[in-house]
Amino acid sequence: ITLLARNAGILTQEVFSLITFIAIVTIIGSTYLFYHGEELFSRLKFLRKFEPKQPLDKPQGLAGKYHRYVLFGSSPQSIEIMKQLHKKRKSYILFDVDYYLVQNLKKEKFNAEIGNAADPTFLEELNFKKPTFLVSTIHDIDVNAALLEFANRHKKVKFVSFAKTKPDADML
Repeated sequence: ITLLARNAGILTQEVFSLITFIAIVTIIGSTYLFYHGEELFSRLKFLRKFEPKQPLDKPQGLAGKYHRYVLFGSSPQSIEIMKQLHKKRKSYILFDVDYYLVQNLKKEKFNAEIGNAADPTFLEELNFKKPTFLVSTIHDIDVNAALLEFANRHKKVKFVSFAKTKPDADML
C-alpha cells in the first residue's frame, strides 16, 4: 500500500523509507521477542509486579473438592445458571479463562475459578467421584467434543453443552 502511495506521489521518498525501516525493525524485534521473550522477561525482574499473584491456568486449592455442578464459560447463560444455583445453595463452580471476569465474580461472592476446559490435564485434577453435571456454554465445537469425551469416560458425569449451529449440536 505504501508503495502504491509513493508511486502515486502521495508519499515522499523519505517518508516511504521511514515506513519501510520501521516495518523491518518491527519484524526483527517481534521475531527476537518470540524466540527469546522468556529469557528477556526473566532478566527484567521489575516487570514481575504486573504478573497476577496466582497462576492463571490452575485453580488454587481445588484438588479433592467436590462440586455437583461444574460450569465452563462465562456466557450470559452460564452466569444465569450460576446465579440460580447460588440462590438455591447448590454446590457449583464456574471455570473460565478470563482472569478479570473470575476475579469480579469472586468479589460478588460467586464460586468461580480460572480454568481451561480445553486442557485435559486440568479436568483430571477435578473431583468427579460422585455424580456431577458438567455444563459448557462455550461455543467451540472442539472444546465441547473434548468435554463430551471426558464425560463419557467418567460414568458419573452428565454433560450438557451449548452449540452455535445445528450441525454442531447434531455432532455433540
